[in-house]
Amino acid sequence: MSRRWRLRQTLKSKVAMQLYSRYWKKKKRKFLAITAGACLLVLILMLLPLSIVEPSKYEAGNKAGANVHTDKQVTPTEAVSKRNAISNPEQKKFTERPNDLVQERSSAAEMIKEPRDQAPYVGVYLADKQVVERVPLEIYVRGVVAAEMPERFELEALKAQAIAARTFIVRRLMHAKNDGVPQGADVLGSVAHQAYKPLGKLEDRDNSIRQKLNRAVNETAGLILTYKDEPIQAAYFSTSNGHTENAEDYWASPPIPYLRSVPSPWDRAISPRFTNTVKLDAADMLRKLGVASSTVPAFEVLAADEDAASEQGSRTVRESIKVLSRTKGQRIAELSIGDTKLTGRQLRERLGLTSSAVEWKWEGGKVVFTSYGYGHGVGMSQYGAQGMALKGSKAEQIVTYYYVGTTLKTIEDVWPKKP
Repeated sequence: MSRRWRLRQTLKSKVAMQLYSRYWKKKKRKFLAITAGACLLVLILMLLPLSIVEPSKYEAGNKAGANVHTDKQVTPTEAVSKRNAISNPEQKKFTERPNDLVQERSSAAEMIKEPRDQAPYVGVYLADKQVVERVPLEIYVRGVVAAEMPERFELEALKAQAIAARTFIVRRLMHAKNDGVPQGADVLGSVAHQAYKPLGKLEDRDNSIRQKLNRAVNETAGLILTYKDEPIQAAYFSTSNGHTENAEDYWASPPIPYLRSVPSPWDRAISPRFTNTVKLDAADMLRKLGVASSTVPAFEVLAADEDAASEQGSRTVRESIKVLSRTKGQRIAELSIGDTKLTGRQLRERLGLTSSAVEWKWEGGKVVFTSYGYGHGVGMSQYGAQGMALKGSKAEQIVTYYYVGTTLKTIEDVWPKKP
Protein backbone atom coordinates (compact mmCIF):
# COMPACT_ATOMS: atom_id res chain seq x y z
CA MET A 1 0.00 0.00 0.00
CA SER A 2 1.58 3.31 -1.20
CA ARG A 3 2.49 6.04 1.16
CA ARG A 4 0.33 8.56 -0.74
CA TRP A 5 -2.79 6.43 -0.36
CA ARG A 6 -2.30 6.09 3.37
CA LEU A 7 -1.98 9.83 3.74
CA ARG A 8 -5.19 10.39 1.79
CA GLN A 9 -7.07 7.97 4.01
CA THR A 10 -5.83 9.67 7.15
CA LEU A 11 -6.99 13.09 5.92
CA LYS A 12 -10.44 11.69 5.09
CA SER A 13 -10.78 10.28 8.65
CA LYS A 14 -9.87 13.61 10.26
CA VAL A 15 -12.45 15.48 8.13
CA ALA A 16 -15.11 12.94 9.05
CA MET A 17 -14.35 13.28 12.72
CA GLN A 18 -14.55 17.03 12.57
CA LEU A 19 -17.89 16.91 10.77
CA TYR A 20 -19.18 14.38 13.28
CA SER A 21 -18.05 16.49 16.21
CA ARG A 22 -19.71 19.60 14.84
CA TYR A 23 -23.01 17.71 14.33
CA TRP A 24 -23.19 16.51 17.94
CA LYS A 25 -22.22 19.88 19.33
CA LYS A 26 -25.26 21.39 17.54
CA LYS A 27 -27.48 18.60 18.88
CA LYS A 28 -26.19 19.13 22.40
CA ARG A 29 -26.80 22.89 22.29
CA LYS A 30 -30.31 22.33 20.96
CA PHE A 31 -31.05 19.80 23.72
CA LEU A 32 -29.78 22.12 26.43
CA ALA A 33 -31.79 25.03 25.03
CA ILE A 34 -34.98 22.96 24.97
CA THR A 35 -34.35 21.70 28.51
CA ALA A 36 -33.68 25.20 29.82
CA GLY A 37 -36.81 26.50 28.10
CA ALA A 38 -38.91 23.73 29.61
CA CYS A 39 -37.55 24.43 33.09
CA LEU A 40 -38.24 28.13 32.69
CA LEU A 41 -41.82 27.38 31.58
CA VAL A 42 -42.40 25.11 34.59
CA LEU A 43 -41.02 27.79 36.91
CA ILE A 44 -43.30 30.45 35.41
CA LEU A 45 -46.33 28.17 35.81
CA MET A 46 -45.42 27.51 39.44
CA LEU A 47 -45.00 31.17 40.27
CA LEU A 48 -48.08 32.36 38.39
CA PRO A 49 -50.59 31.66 41.27
CA LEU A 50 -48.38 33.62 43.68
CA SER A 51 -48.47 36.70 41.48
CA ILE A 52 -52.13 37.25 42.36
CA VAL A 53 -52.51 37.86 46.11
CA GLU A 54 -54.84 39.56 48.52
CA PRO A 55 -53.46 42.44 50.57
CA SER A 56 -52.66 41.36 54.14
CA LYS A 57 -55.07 42.43 56.88
CA TYR A 58 -52.22 43.91 58.80
CA GLU A 59 -49.77 45.06 56.04
CA ALA A 60 -51.93 46.20 53.16
CA GLY A 61 -50.06 47.15 50.00
CA ASN A 62 -49.70 46.34 46.33
CA LYS A 63 -46.76 45.46 44.10
CA ALA A 64 -45.87 49.07 43.40
CA GLY A 65 -45.97 49.99 47.07
CA ALA A 66 -49.24 51.97 47.00
CA ASN A 67 -51.58 51.41 49.96
CA VAL A 68 -54.63 49.24 49.44
CA HIS A 69 -57.67 49.51 51.71
CA THR A 70 -57.87 46.42 53.88
CA ASP A 71 -61.58 46.03 53.21
CA LYS A 72 -60.97 45.59 49.50
CA GLN A 73 -59.98 42.22 48.10
CA VAL A 74 -58.36 41.34 44.79
CA THR A 75 -60.69 38.85 43.13
CA PRO A 76 -58.75 36.39 40.97
CA THR A 77 -60.27 34.85 37.90
CA GLU A 78 -62.24 31.65 38.25
CA ALA A 79 -59.49 29.65 36.59
CA VAL A 80 -56.83 30.99 38.93
CA SER A 81 -59.10 30.39 41.92
CA LYS A 82 -59.57 26.76 40.95
CA ARG A 83 -55.87 26.32 40.30
CA ASN A 84 -55.03 27.81 43.70
CA ALA A 85 -57.56 25.54 45.39
CA ILE A 86 -56.11 22.45 43.70
CA SER A 87 -52.39 23.18 43.73
CA ASN A 88 -51.94 25.25 46.91
CA PRO A 89 -54.21 24.03 49.74
CA GLU A 90 -51.24 23.46 52.06
CA GLN A 91 -49.69 26.78 51.09
CA LYS A 92 -52.86 28.60 52.09
CA LYS A 93 -52.91 26.80 55.44
CA PHE A 94 -49.33 27.70 56.30
CA THR A 95 -49.50 31.29 55.09
CA GLU A 96 -52.63 32.12 57.08
CA ARG A 97 -52.03 30.15 60.30
CA PRO A 98 -48.81 31.95 61.40
CA ASN A 99 -50.74 35.23 61.74
CA ASP A 100 -53.20 33.52 64.07
CA LEU A 101 -50.38 32.01 66.10
CA VAL A 102 -48.73 35.39 66.48
CA GLN A 103 -51.97 36.79 67.87
CA GLU A 104 -52.34 33.83 70.23
CA ARG A 105 -48.76 34.17 71.46
CA SER A 106 -49.27 37.88 71.95
CA SER A 107 -52.44 37.24 73.91
CA ALA A 108 -50.72 34.61 76.06
CA ALA A 109 -47.85 37.00 76.73
CA GLU A 110 -50.32 39.62 77.93
CA MET A 111 -52.03 37.12 80.21
CA ILE A 112 -48.90 36.27 82.20
CA LYS A 113 -48.03 39.89 82.99
CA GLU A 114 -48.69 41.40 86.40
CA PRO A 115 -52.43 42.03 86.96
CA ARG A 116 -53.54 45.56 86.16
CA ASP A 117 -52.98 48.36 88.62
CA GLN A 118 -56.28 50.21 88.85
CA ALA A 119 -59.13 50.94 91.23
CA PRO A 120 -60.80 49.77 93.33
CA TYR A 121 -58.04 49.25 95.91
CA VAL A 122 -58.20 46.82 98.82
CA GLY A 123 -56.70 47.31 102.28
CA VAL A 124 -55.64 43.89 103.60
CA TYR A 125 -54.75 43.55 107.27
CA LEU A 126 -51.74 41.25 107.78
CA ALA A 127 -51.97 40.06 111.39
CA ASP A 128 -48.42 38.67 111.62
CA LYS A 129 -46.93 42.07 110.74
CA GLN A 130 -49.84 44.14 112.11
CA VAL A 131 -49.85 46.27 108.96
CA VAL A 132 -52.33 47.04 106.19
CA GLU A 133 -51.18 46.17 102.67
CA ARG A 134 -53.07 48.32 100.17
CA VAL A 135 -53.19 46.78 96.69
CA PRO A 136 -55.26 47.02 93.48
CA LEU A 137 -58.23 44.66 93.27
CA GLU A 138 -56.68 42.22 90.79
CA ILE A 139 -53.42 42.01 92.76
CA TYR A 140 -55.51 41.22 95.85
CA VAL A 141 -57.39 38.49 93.95
CA ARG A 142 -54.08 36.93 92.89
CA GLY A 143 -52.94 36.88 96.52
CA VAL A 144 -56.14 35.10 97.55
CA VAL A 145 -55.88 32.49 94.79
CA ALA A 146 -52.26 31.83 95.78
CA ALA A 147 -53.25 31.30 99.43
CA GLU A 148 -56.59 29.53 99.03
CA MET A 149 -55.92 26.97 96.27
CA PRO A 150 -52.91 24.74 95.44
CA GLU A 151 -51.05 26.16 92.43
CA ARG A 152 -50.80 22.65 90.95
CA PHE A 153 -54.56 22.79 90.27
CA GLU A 154 -55.80 23.12 86.71
CA LEU A 155 -55.92 26.64 85.29
CA GLU A 156 -59.72 26.54 84.97
CA ALA A 157 -60.06 25.65 88.66
CA LEU A 158 -57.75 28.55 89.58
CA LYS A 159 -59.84 30.84 87.38
CA ALA A 160 -63.01 29.68 89.16
CA GLN A 161 -61.32 30.49 92.47
CA ALA A 162 -60.35 33.94 91.14
CA ILE A 163 -63.97 34.68 90.20
CA ALA A 164 -65.23 33.58 93.63
CA ALA A 165 -62.53 35.58 95.47
CA ARG A 166 -63.19 38.70 93.39
CA THR A 167 -66.94 38.40 93.97
CA PHE A 168 -66.43 38.12 97.73
CA ILE A 169 -64.37 41.29 98.03
CA VAL A 170 -66.43 43.34 95.55
CA ARG A 171 -69.58 42.56 97.54
CA ARG A 172 -67.79 43.60 100.73
CA LEU A 173 -66.48 46.84 99.21
CA MET A 174 -69.85 47.75 97.70
CA HIS A 175 -71.59 47.28 101.03
CA ALA A 176 -68.75 49.15 102.82
CA LYS A 177 -68.31 46.33 105.33
CA ASN A 178 -65.30 46.93 107.54
CA ASP A 179 -66.58 45.42 110.75
CA GLY A 180 -64.03 43.47 112.75
CA VAL A 181 -61.01 44.90 110.92
CA PRO A 182 -58.45 47.51 112.04
CA GLN A 183 -58.76 51.08 110.84
CA GLY A 184 -57.63 51.54 107.25
CA ALA A 185 -58.33 47.93 106.30
CA ASP A 186 -61.19 46.50 104.27
CA VAL A 187 -60.60 42.82 104.91
CA LEU A 188 -58.53 40.42 107.01
CA GLY A 189 -55.87 38.46 105.17
CA SER A 190 -56.89 35.22 106.90
CA VAL A 191 -59.51 32.50 106.62
CA ALA A 192 -61.79 34.66 108.77
CA HIS A 193 -62.47 36.42 105.46
CA GLN A 194 -60.16 35.12 102.71
CA ALA A 195 -56.64 33.79 103.10
CA TYR A 196 -54.17 36.11 101.33
CA LYS A 197 -50.55 35.71 100.20
CA PRO A 198 -48.77 39.08 100.65
CA LEU A 199 -46.69 40.62 97.85
CA GLY A 200 -43.42 39.88 99.64
CA LYS A 201 -44.15 36.15 99.88
CA LEU A 202 -45.32 35.94 96.26
CA GLU A 203 -41.96 37.32 95.10
CA ASP A 204 -40.34 34.17 96.47
CA ARG A 205 -42.49 31.92 94.31
CA ASP A 206 -41.10 30.33 91.15
CA ASN A 207 -41.69 32.48 88.07
CA SER A 208 -43.77 29.79 86.33
CA ILE A 209 -46.13 29.68 89.32
CA ARG A 210 -46.53 33.45 89.33
CA GLN A 211 -47.28 33.39 85.62
CA LYS A 212 -49.94 30.72 86.15
CA LEU A 213 -51.53 32.76 88.92
CA ASN A 214 -51.39 35.86 86.71
CA ARG A 215 -53.19 33.98 83.93
CA ALA A 216 -55.95 32.85 86.30
CA VAL A 217 -56.50 36.46 87.37
CA ASN A 218 -56.00 38.21 84.02
CA GLU A 219 -58.20 35.81 82.05
CA THR A 220 -61.08 36.49 84.46
CA ALA A 221 -60.26 40.16 85.14
CA GLY A 222 -63.31 42.11 86.31
CA LEU A 223 -65.66 39.10 86.28
CA ILE A 224 -67.93 38.51 89.28
CA LEU A 225 -70.91 36.31 90.07
CA THR A 226 -74.27 38.00 90.45
CA TYR A 227 -77.81 37.11 91.43
CA LYS A 228 -80.47 39.63 90.46
CA ASP A 229 -77.70 42.05 89.45
CA GLU A 230 -76.06 41.94 92.90
CA PRO A 231 -72.70 40.34 93.77
CA ILE A 232 -73.35 37.08 95.57
CA GLN A 233 -72.07 35.79 98.88
CA ALA A 234 -69.40 33.60 97.26
CA ALA A 235 -68.75 31.01 99.98
CA TYR A 236 -66.33 28.19 99.24
CA PHE A 237 -64.52 25.40 101.09
CA SER A 238 -61.95 22.66 100.51
CA THR A 239 -63.63 19.28 100.09
CA SER A 240 -67.21 18.02 100.05
CA ASN A 241 -68.53 14.72 101.35
CA GLY A 242 -70.10 14.13 97.93
CA HIS A 243 -72.61 17.00 98.17
CA THR A 244 -72.53 20.68 99.01
CA GLU A 245 -74.79 22.08 101.71
CA ASN A 246 -77.80 24.37 101.74
CA ALA A 247 -76.69 27.60 103.42
CA GLU A 248 -79.48 27.56 105.99
CA ASP A 249 -78.58 24.02 107.10
CA TYR A 250 -75.17 25.15 108.31
CA TRP A 251 -75.57 28.83 109.16
CA ALA A 252 -79.13 28.63 110.51
CA SER A 253 -79.92 31.60 108.27
CA PRO A 254 -82.80 32.26 105.88
CA PRO A 255 -82.41 30.25 102.66
CA ILE A 256 -80.04 31.80 100.09
CA PRO A 257 -81.30 30.93 96.59
CA TYR A 258 -77.88 30.39 94.98
CA LEU A 259 -76.25 28.50 97.88
CA ARG A 260 -78.09 25.22 97.39
CA SER A 261 -76.98 21.62 97.82
CA VAL A 262 -75.62 20.04 94.61
CA PRO A 263 -73.80 16.72 94.04
CA SER A 264 -70.01 16.94 94.08
CA PRO A 265 -68.79 13.42 93.25
CA TRP A 266 -65.24 14.41 92.22
CA ASP A 267 -63.91 15.08 95.72
CA ARG A 268 -63.84 11.47 96.90
CA ALA A 269 -61.45 10.42 94.13
CA ILE A 270 -58.96 13.30 94.19
CA SER A 271 -58.96 15.03 97.58
CA PRO A 272 -56.41 13.94 100.21
CA ARG A 273 -58.70 15.63 102.73
CA PHE A 274 -61.77 13.53 101.97
CA THR A 275 -61.42 11.30 105.08
CA ASN A 276 -60.20 12.52 108.49
CA THR A 277 -60.05 10.74 111.85
CA VAL A 278 -60.05 12.01 115.45
CA LYS A 279 -59.70 9.75 118.52
CA LEU A 280 -60.94 10.94 121.93
CA ASP A 281 -61.30 9.57 125.44
CA ALA A 282 -64.96 9.30 126.38
CA ALA A 283 -64.60 11.77 129.26
CA ASP A 284 -62.66 14.23 127.08
CA MET A 285 -65.30 13.99 124.35
CA LEU A 286 -68.14 14.75 126.76
CA ARG A 287 -66.24 17.67 128.28
CA LYS A 288 -65.60 19.26 124.88
CA LEU A 289 -69.23 18.82 123.87
CA GLY A 290 -70.47 20.38 127.10
CA VAL A 291 -72.35 17.24 128.08
CA ALA A 292 -72.43 16.28 131.79
CA SER A 293 -71.14 12.75 132.22
CA SER A 294 -73.86 12.15 134.79
CA THR A 295 -76.46 12.47 132.04
CA VAL A 296 -74.83 9.58 130.18
CA PRO A 297 -74.28 6.88 132.87
CA ALA A 298 -72.93 4.39 130.38
CA PHE A 299 -69.97 6.66 129.63
CA GLU A 300 -69.25 6.99 133.36
CA VAL A 301 -68.89 3.23 133.48
CA LEU A 302 -66.48 3.32 130.55
CA ALA A 303 -64.33 5.93 132.26
CA ALA A 304 -64.26 4.03 135.59
CA ASP A 305 -63.71 0.46 134.45
CA GLU A 306 -61.24 -0.33 131.63
CA ASP A 307 -62.38 -3.93 131.43
CA ALA A 308 -65.97 -2.81 131.05
CA ALA A 309 -64.84 -0.34 128.45
CA SER A 310 -63.39 -3.05 126.26
CA GLU A 311 -66.58 -5.14 126.56
CA GLN A 312 -69.30 -2.49 126.51
CA GLY A 313 -67.74 0.39 124.61
CA SER A 314 -69.18 -0.32 121.18
CA ARG A 315 -72.69 -0.82 122.53
CA THR A 316 -72.45 2.29 124.70
CA VAL A 317 -71.35 4.50 121.81
CA ARG A 318 -74.00 3.06 119.51
CA GLU A 319 -76.81 3.52 122.02
CA SER A 320 -75.72 6.85 123.52
CA ILE A 321 -74.89 8.91 120.39
CA LYS A 322 -77.74 8.95 117.89
CA VAL A 323 -78.37 10.89 114.67
CA LEU A 324 -81.80 12.52 114.80
CA SER A 325 -81.84 14.14 111.33
CA ARG A 326 -79.65 14.81 108.30
CA THR A 327 -79.35 17.76 105.92
CA LYS A 328 -79.92 17.84 102.18
CA GLY A 329 -76.14 17.58 101.80
CA GLN A 330 -76.06 14.29 103.76
CA ARG A 331 -74.45 15.84 106.86
CA ILE A 332 -75.71 15.63 110.43
CA ALA A 333 -78.41 18.18 111.12
CA GLU A 334 -79.10 17.14 114.73
CA LEU A 335 -77.92 14.40 117.10
CA SER A 336 -78.37 13.46 120.73
CA ILE A 337 -75.91 12.33 123.36
CA GLY A 338 -77.92 11.02 126.28
CA ASP A 339 -80.43 13.76 127.01
CA THR A 340 -78.45 16.49 125.23
CA LYS A 341 -79.19 17.58 121.65
CA LEU A 342 -76.57 19.18 119.42
CA THR A 343 -76.41 20.36 115.83
CA GLY A 344 -73.96 18.86 113.38
CA ARG A 345 -72.12 22.17 113.30
CA GLN A 346 -71.74 22.16 117.09
CA LEU A 347 -70.38 18.61 116.98
CA ARG A 348 -67.87 19.58 114.30
CA GLU A 349 -66.65 22.77 115.90
CA ARG A 350 -66.46 21.58 119.50
CA LEU A 351 -64.53 18.41 118.67
CA GLY A 352 -62.38 20.02 115.99
CA LEU A 353 -63.70 17.78 113.22
CA THR A 354 -63.24 18.68 109.55
CA SER A 355 -66.87 18.21 108.56
CA SER A 356 -70.34 17.59 109.96
CA ALA A 357 -70.63 14.45 107.82
CA VAL A 358 -69.45 12.16 110.64
CA GLU A 359 -69.47 8.53 111.72
CA TRP A 360 -68.18 7.14 115.05
CA LYS A 361 -67.23 3.88 116.68
CA TRP A 362 -65.47 2.51 119.76
CA GLU A 363 -61.90 1.34 119.15
CA GLY A 364 -58.91 0.80 121.43
CA GLY A 365 -60.62 2.34 124.45
CA LYS A 366 -61.45 5.58 122.60
CA VAL A 367 -64.31 7.09 120.61
CA VAL A 368 -63.13 7.31 116.98
CA PHE A 369 -64.80 9.98 114.82
CA THR A 370 -64.40 9.76 111.04
CA SER A 371 -65.33 12.89 109.08
CA TYR A 372 -65.98 12.98 105.34
CA GLY A 373 -65.02 16.20 103.57
CA TYR A 374 -63.23 19.32 104.79
CA GLY A 375 -64.99 22.59 105.54
CA HIS A 376 -68.48 23.94 106.08
CA GLY A 377 -69.77 22.56 102.78
CA VAL A 378 -71.53 25.72 101.54
CA GLY A 379 -70.89 27.05 98.03
CA MET A 380 -68.03 25.90 95.81
CA SER A 381 -65.94 22.87 96.68
CA GLN A 382 -62.35 23.63 95.67
CA TYR A 383 -61.48 19.98 95.03
CA GLY A 384 -64.79 19.65 93.24
CA ALA A 385 -63.74 22.55 91.02
CA GLN A 386 -60.46 20.75 90.34
CA GLY A 387 -62.35 17.56 89.50
CA MET A 388 -64.58 19.41 87.04
CA ALA A 389 -61.57 21.12 85.46
CA LEU A 390 -59.84 17.76 85.01
CA LYS A 391 -62.96 16.55 83.19
CA GLY A 392 -62.76 19.54 80.82
CA SER A 393 -65.14 22.05 82.41
CA LYS A 394 -64.39 25.76 82.01
CA ALA A 395 -64.32 28.21 84.89
CA GLU A 396 -67.73 29.65 83.98
CA GLN A 397 -69.27 26.17 84.03
CA ILE A 398 -67.69 25.41 87.39
CA VAL A 399 -68.86 28.53 89.21
CA THR A 400 -72.37 28.52 87.76
CA TYR A 401 -72.71 24.85 88.75
CA TYR A 402 -71.83 25.41 92.40
CA TYR A 403 -73.58 28.81 92.67
CA VAL A 404 -77.02 27.88 91.40
CA GLY A 405 -78.82 30.35 89.14
CA THR A 406 -76.03 32.94 89.13
CA THR A 407 -74.80 35.05 86.20
CA LEU A 408 -71.31 36.27 85.36
CA LYS A 409 -71.03 40.03 84.92
CA THR A 410 -68.29 42.63 85.02
CA ILE A 411 -67.70 44.93 87.98
CA GLU A 412 -68.71 47.89 85.83
CA ASP A 413 -72.16 46.31 85.38
CA VAL A 414 -72.91 46.42 89.12
CA TRP A 415 -70.64 49.06 90.64
CA PRO A 416 -72.61 52.18 91.65
CA LYS A 417 -72.20 54.95 89.08
CA LYS A 418 -71.00 58.34 90.26
CA PRO A 419 -73.67 61.07 89.88
